[in-house]
Amino acid sequence: MSMTQKEKVTLGVIGVSIIGIAIIITIGVLRNTSNENDNSDSDTAITDNTQEEEENKPSTTDDSSEDIQVIMFHNGTGPMCIDAIEFFENENISYEEHLTTDDDFVELLEEYKLNHEGDSEGVSPSFGYYPMIFIGDKAFSGFNDEIGNEIEEILDK
Repeated sequence: MSMTQKEKVTLGVIGVSIIGIAIIITIGVLRNTSNENDNSDSDTAITDNTQEEEENKPSTTDDSSEDIQVIMFHNGTGPMCIDAIEFFENENISYEEHLTTDDDFVELLEEYKLNHEGDSEGVSPSFGYYPMIFIGDKAFSGFNDEIGNEIEEILDK
């Protein structure tokens, strides 16, 4: 059975369309990856990167201030998140970790935000950046040296 000229043209158009869609998807993935890598000194606004993040691996270290619980919500990939993790490890501060890939991440985060009346200190007063760190009655959005110093004061380190 041979194909007519019209059938050949139709199959060609379909093939080109599929290739075009694949190129568009590839460009989108590359742009997303490029945007994540371009944020070296400041975290990006919160985005949903659930498919690109690793499994939840709670990280804790010894803590001399066991009375005050430190809870950190983060994406595990942004520069401020990585800085916060390194800070806690270097200062030997134990913390409870929640990654954006956790099933209950959104619900838990919303609960903590409501308990802090929707206000945070730090880089963003409206919980606009990860990590989001909750210590006692304080909430911090984002991370930098100033926030690290305040956390040390809270924990009397």
